[in-house]
Amino acid sequence: MTTAMPRRRLLRNGVTGLTGVAAGAIAAPLIAGGPAAAAGSIVKAPLPVGNWEAIVAFPDQPGVSELSLFAFAYDGNFAQTSGPQTTGLGWWRPTSTGFQYGWRHLAFDGEEFQFTVRGLQTATLTGKTFTSTGTGTAVAADGSVLFTARTTVQATWYGPA
Repeated sequence: MTTAMPRRRLLRNGVTGLTGVAAGAIAAPLIAGGPAAAAGSIVKAPLPVGNWEAIVAFPDQPGVSELSLFAFAYDGNFAQTSGPQTTGLGWWRPTSTGFQYGWRHLAFDGEEFQFTVRGLQTATLTGKTFTSTGTGTAVAADGSVLFTARTTVQATWYGPA
């Protein structure tokens, strides 16, 4: 048995539950949030849903960057891959000025586990590109923080999810 969800509640929940491309394409531009939501109006904001090619750079290490592929799903899930042994899983959520996303991936040296990377980024989306800034924190198996690195991302959309 299903229960109908009022439109306002659906929008307030950030279109949670709409996982189909057709349903999401209709509802995607309508996200509630910020001061306007408190007043009962709808804030229109673009969503990062789809597949992206990204360059992740490390500002404190000039010339060091890596090519990654990102996938943002309607339901708030995020996946990332770069290199032969790096696959990250995480989340994303809209903000009043763009979106925020976070993930974890395992770092290896050959076959040997080194540490877990915990990434957190704040992004601004403009058309079919986004830029983001944040950090990547390396955490050892015992939970101790090994280091934190500032990161920037420049990404270009290349297709629907």
